[in-house]
Amino acid sequence: MPCDANPFNLLCKCKGCRKIGICSHILLVTHEMMKGLPKREQKANCNLKHMLGGIAGATTKRGPPRRVKNCLQKESSSDDSDDGEDEW
Repeated sequence: MPCDANPFNLLCKCKGCRKIGICSHILLVTHEMMKGLPKREQKANCNLKHMLGGIAGATTKRGPPRRVKNCLQKESSSDDSDDGEDEW
C-alpha cells in the first residue's frame, strides 16, 4: 500500500504491518534513511521527532485511575438465605 510515511515502499513481517500496512519498524528505518539524504529531499512526515512532538493547544486530561471491580462476590454464609434459592 503506498503511503507518504513510507516513500521507500518498505515491507515488514510483523503483525502490525500485515494488518494496517505500516508499523513502527518501517517508520524507524524510514527516519534513519531520511537522515542520510540532503535537507531538500527530507520530508517532515518521515521525521519521528517531528511526528512525536506535542500538538499546539492540546492538553492531556488525566482523571482518577479506573478500578476494575471483581465480578465474583464473596458469599457471606449459606445459613443467611431462608428462601433456599441460590444467590448470584
